[in-house]
Amino acid sequence: MREFICGLTAIHTGVPQATAAAARGQTIRRPPVEFEHPVVRTHPVTGRRGLYVNPAFTKRIVQLSKAESDAVLKLLYQHVTEGHEFQVRFRWTKNAVVIWDNRSTFHYATFDYLPGNRHAIRVTPHGEVPYFDPKAVAK
Repeated sequence: MREFICGLTAIHTGVPQATAAAARGQTIRRPPVEFEHPVVRTHPVTGRRGLYVNPAFTKRIVQLSKAESDAVLKLLYQHVTEGHEFQVRFRWTKNAVVIWDNRSTFHYATFDYLPGNRHAIRVTPHGEVPYFDPKAVAK
């Protein structure tokens, strides 16, 4: 599977999220966009390979039929979410700070901090384009 997905690209879109937000009456600050990115990307600092798909924004794998794309993406999502060796759990405490690198991390909020509050600030650099280097290190 690793070799099969290397070199494939997928469409990433913010259209469904923007549509849902608009339906809830939320302000859309900028038009949603779609981009084609590699399914496996190379981390620009570490040089390591990593999956670059997620259920929220990845629409489909370009080189596959819709049915094939859906099946492969389902398998990849399952691999990540059920692979406990890939997971880090963080229990929020007062004044806790967590920082992660989205270029090599899937994140999923668990609502284990209630009845307290959690405040998140997302910083996303613009201009970095995901790429795949076939010579990148596979773990």
